[in-house]
Amino acid sequence: MAGAPDPLQPLPPDPVTVRAIRDCYRELGKIKGSVKLEPCDDDVVLDFDHTTMMFQKCTYQVGTLKFTRFIKRGLASSKDWAHNYHFVSALRHPAAMQVENFFHPECVVVSEVNGSFDKWLNTIETPELFTEEGDMCPILRKMVNQLAGLLESIIAEGKCPQELSMKDLYIKLLLPGSIPKLQVLILKVKESSFIAEEQAWASVRDIVTQCFKRHHVKPSQASEDFISCIGILTENTQALLEDHPDQWDNMKKGAFLMESYSYSQQVSHMVNASELKWPVEEDGVTTPVLLSDLIRYGEKHARYDKEFPSNYVRLLRNSYKHFKDLPEHIKQKLGGNTDGLIQQVEKWSPRIWHILQTTNQTKKLEEDSAAQLDATNNNVVYVLGHLHLLGLATGGTSRLMDSFFIDSWCSRHGMASYWGVF
Repeated sequence: MAGAPDPLQPLPPDPVTVRAIRDCYRELGKIKGSVKLEPCDDDVVLDFDHTTMMFQKCTYQVGTLKFTRFIKRGLASSKDWAHNYHFVSALRHPAAMQVENFFHPECVVVSEVNGSFDKWLNTIETPELFTEEGDMCPILRKMVNQLAGLLESIIAEGKCPQELSMKDLYIKLLLPGSIPKLQVLILKVKESSFIAEEQAWASVRDIVTQCFKRHHVKPSQASEDFISCIGILTENTQALLEDHPDQWDNMKKGAFLMESYSYSQQVSHMVNASELKWPVEEDGVTTPVLLSDLIRYGEKHARYDKEFPSNYVRLLRNSYKHFKDLPEHIKQKLGGNTDGLIQQVEKWSPRIWHILQTTNQTKKLEEDSAAQLDATNNNVVYVLGHLHLLGLATGGTSRLMDSFFIDSWCSRHGMASYWGVF
């Protein structure tokens, strides 16, 4: 229509938004030189399936420097957007699309991508993303870890994304044929809260689950455990995912059994409340013969009560530690080395490393919470509800596990915590 404003021209920003952004920054520095947008010869942005994306390609000029950037339209010019812009434009995470500027009417300038994650997922063959056993291949797993790391960094700043979903995910190819890089466009955030954080992590778990469903892949037990770990910690989530036990070799599993696992009363209680049980035969009662042999030998030095799974873990640890002292017939059944013991343990208890790792991390979280409570202010948050994040991950539903997660969140935000269950 004649006379209609061109969104690529450097029209004055919305005055209300400008004032709000000045309030956010307090002292907004002036940019030297002109800032303008110019349409590219071909400003249409195509997705991986050759459909048109909701972006417009442009040349973004700041002073004498020119860059190829995308414009996304349809954002509200308001004080709320000003506060969002102040935060999202400052995001500097490898997985975050850069929000570089905004123009009236309702346009933001963002970094360039090659297409949406949604369409990329449809164009990639299943064997490139998943193994036959139902595990994620490194390319997809790395993207999930990066997404978790981005969310973790946002939460660390006291914010949470609003309505995070697969439509906010994009793919960047640094060079033709290069490894795809995940890029996430965050335009709306809200103040962090216990519920907001849980919802954000649930969104990440849902995105990962959708990836499996899109390719009709049934997740392996290890993959289900991996997904359940997303968001169970208030910090170091990415580190936990990158070091998930399904990536461990036998040496690391043995070292974890020997060194990383602390047998305090708190950890023993959490192991006993978890899904881990003493192994039995198919009849659900009889103890496996080899395990009975280990118990019989082990009870020369200690007692192992089958009522408590923590005693099972203690038996395994002691058997690993003193493997060379085991009777010859036991060592022969285990292949003559500790690798055989690790393999046998995994036959008896396939999820043991995931359960113990989650329990161990939860203990560390609780210890950090206790230390931080000494420096909290007088704010008190009364948390009602019975949240099962840690219980779902470990198979337990104890009040103790729930309190660890709640106490940690409250203490990280400088608050004392009282919690209860309806």
